[in-house]
Amino acid sequence: MIKFILNRLMTLAGLLFLLSVITFWVNVRIYDIDLHGQLLPEYGKYMRNLLCLNLGTSDISGRPVMDLIRDTLPSTAGLLFSSLMISLIIGISCGSTAALTIDRTTSTVLTDISIFAASVPVFLIAVFLIIAVSLNITAIPSSDELSYFYEVPRITAIRLIDILLTDSGRKSEMLYNCLLHLVLPAATISVLPAAELTRITRNSLRNVMRQHYMQAAMSRGWSVFYIVIFHGLRNALPEIFIRLPVLINLYFTAVVTAEFVFNWPGTGNLLIAAAQDRDRPVIMGIFLFTASVLLTLNSVLSLLARFTRPVTAEQAR
Repeated sequence: MIKFILNRLMTLAGLLFLLSVITFWVNVRIYDIDLHGQLLPEYGKYMRNLLCLNLGTSDISGRPVMDLIRDTLPSTAGLLFSSLMISLIIGISCGSTAALTIDRTTSTVLTDISIFAASVPVFLIAVFLIIAVSLNITAIPSSDELSYFYEVPRITAIRLIDILLTDSGRKSEMLYNCLLHLVLPAATISVLPAAELTRITRNSLRNVMRQHYMQAAMSRGWSVFYIVIFHGLRNALPEIFIRLPVLINLYFTAVVTAEFVFNWPGTGNLLIAAAQDRDRPVIMGIFLFTASVLLTLNSVLSLLARFTRPVTAEQAR
C-alpha cells in the first residue's frame, strides 16, 4: 500500500511539473520573452511565483489573478457541492434500482433515461430549465446567487453558509431566497453526472450482486435494503471511485456553462468574462489552478478506490 501511495504521489508530482512546463512555454510564446541563455533562470522565477500562488495580474482590472479566484471560488464551490449532493442521491438511487430490477421494465426505463440525459448538451439543459421552470414558476429565479436587496455578511464567502451563520432576523427569508436561486444551476450541472453515475452504479452493483457472498446474504432472508446499503454498495464503491474522475471532469465542464447562462458569480463566469476581454493572465491562471485541482482530485480518488477495495483471500495471506 505504501508503494502504491508513493507511486501515485510521484505520478502527481510529474504531471504537475509537466503542467508547469507547458504553461511556462505558452507564456513565453504569448509575451514573446527572449530566453536566449536565460531559460533555467526564467523558469526558476516562474516556479517561485507559482509556489507563492502568484499567478500574475489581470490586464483589465489590475488585480492579482489569485485574488480574483479567491473571490469567485467560494460561489463555485457551493454550487458544485450542491450539485454533487443531487447527483449522488439521484445517481446511486436510480443505479441501485436499475441493478435490482435488471430483468424488469424499470431497469430498462432508468437506463434509457440516463443514456438520453447524458447525451444532451449542458447549455440545452440550462435553456430548457429556464423555459420550463423559471418562466412558468416566477418564484424560481434564473440568474444571480441572491436577490440584490439582501445583504449577507462575508464570513466564509459561501452565501448559503454565511446566511446560516448570520444573526439577521431575516435569516429564514434569505435562506429560502438563496435556495431558490440554487435550484436551476445546481440541477443543470447535476444532470450529466447523475446520468453517468446511474450507469456506473448499475453496472458495479449488478456485478457485486452476482457474487456468492451476496447470494448467501439473500438466502438468509435479510432485507434487500440492508444488503444493498451495507454490503452491495460498499463493495461496489471501488468501481465507482475508479470512474469518478470522469464525473469530476463533467462537473468542471458543466459549471462553466451553467455559471455563464445563469449569471452565477463564480470562477467559471470569471473565465468566460476573461475570454471575452482577452485577459490572458486570468485565463492562464484559472487554467493552471483548475488543472492542478483536477490532477490532485484524480490522485485522491485513485487512493480512495484502493483503500475501499475489499480484501480478498489471496491478499489476506
